Amino acid sequence: TAMDLGCNIGYFCFSLAQRGIVTLGIDMDDRVLRIARHASKRLSISKVGWCHLSLSKATLPLLPEVDLILLLSVWHHWVKEFGFEDASEMLSAIWTRCSRVLYFETGESEMPKDFGLPDMGPSPEKWVASYLADLCSGAGVECIGRFKAFGVRGDERHNVAYRHLFKVRRIDVRL
Repeated sequence: TAMDLGCNIGYFCFSLAQRGIVTLGIDMDDRVLRIARHASKRLSISKVGWCHLSLSKATLPLLPEVDLILLLSVWHHWVKEFGFEDASEMLSAIWTRCSRVLYFETGESEMPKDFGLPDMGPSPEKWVASYLADLCSGAGVECIGRFKAFGVRGDERHNVAYRHLFKVRRIDVRL
């Protein structure tokens, strides 16, 4: 089973469901979920479901336990909206809903100051890996790559932001 938090129109949900993995896509934007619902009907993909939910400390208990969680480009928005401490508590709570592996990606040093992200120093990769290891008890953390995220202010040639993708897995679970 899988869950994509901040799934948008469901690209990863569809990819997982087409591989036979029952997947729940969660997003706070009902407009993108209407598109995802329509696409799943048109494509006859039955192993995917959609939930309109704004995630917060109050709503996290509603989430099911699943084998795989995708938390991609969401955490830095939590830091901006709720503050670093609450965002950290939310991430820790998400980890309790994950029985096997969490894929995590977040804004790094390219994010504007108003997001309130901590200083990640000269190596955001090392900072995020250490942060995930501290918050996700019983986890092995692996950076599985660096990728081009987007062009800052639309500049795809000279001002490109790169981010890291992390795999956080339960150590006691064989993958």
